[in-house]
Amino acid sequence: MSLIVEALQPALLRGVFATAGPYPDQSLSDVFASTRSTYLATSDSATRSIALAFPTYADVTHAVVTDCRRLSVSWLQSTLECWPATDDKLAIPWSLVRLYYSAFYASHVLVRLLGRACCWLEASQLARIDSVHRAVTGASVPFRVDPGSYLCAIDHPGTEFTLTRLSASSRGAHEALWAAVEVAIRDRTPIILSGAVPTRDAQLVIAKLDEFRALSTQNGSIAWWSKVRNAIQYRMEHSVWHPTHVGVRERRELAKMVADWQTDPMSFDLATTRARPLLMQFAAACTFLIALCRAFLSRIESASVDRQRSFVRHGAWALANVQKVKMA
Repeated sequence: MSLIVEALQPALLRGVFATAGPYPDQSLSDVFASTRSTYLATSDSATRSIALAFPTYADVTHAVVTDCRRLSVSWLQSTLECWPATDDKLAIPWSLVRLYYSAFYASHVLVRLLGRACCWLEASQLARIDSVHRAVTGASVPFRVDPGSYLCAIDHPGTEFTLTRLSASSRGAHEALWAAVEVAIRDRTPIILSGAVPTRDAQLVIAKLDEFRALSTQNGSIAWWSKVRNAIQYRMEHSVWHPTHVGVRERRELAKMVADWQTDPMSFDLATTRARPLLMQFAAACTFLIALCRAFLSRIESASVDRQRSFVRHGAWALANVQKVKMA
């Protein structure tokens, strides 16, 4: 087991090793909007947040891992398609875009497992939440709630979501996700220091996470991945489209870097990467998140009470078996 997974294991969602199927094809937003969901809704005007309290932590955990199951399939499917032709100049643009989306899905899985989901809520879903709020409190939510990306933070007992808007519908869901990643790392750092791993090991893990965050600081914000991907995909920048100026040596370095997604995320030299070209930084940061997702899912799968019915076995690992990819 990776040291970073061991250090963060106490921060994982309560009951994540004890969940079992079936897992309906639904997101957290679907759960909040469903008339079959049994939760109570209250609000706090001071923080402009809405709390959704479920009967037990098992209800919350099952809803989250059900969402993780579908997202982890998208993560692995994107990962397996990241670098289909390492020496083909024509493959580079879309390989980098696929790499970004693999990291995007990996991050959605990671923040959920750490109790900090990022969800897009439509007007109809917010209307359902407001109707429950009226039933509980006798009045609508006392502040304006617009469609957009919301941070869904799970409390320590694991029975309640606190919804706080991350962005309005005029801003992108991608930027909101990277903000949620930053919040998840920041909020879970104290748990690493107070956890079961020795102090020296905890410091190594925090240093690795700081290396990762330093890439964002160097490039302006936590949303820099989105800016690089947009520059490649929409503005045809970074000299990756035909006629590409990315040479054979650099293409092979990028391919080798991406292939490290099956290695221990603690082995990534993200500090040295800061001095390398932007595409190298982009590939390293994306692959680190992908490797971290694999490491966490591997740990959950191996330690599940009922491995045959775990969300990992029914999600990404099922696809891995079809593709004959070793995941642990």
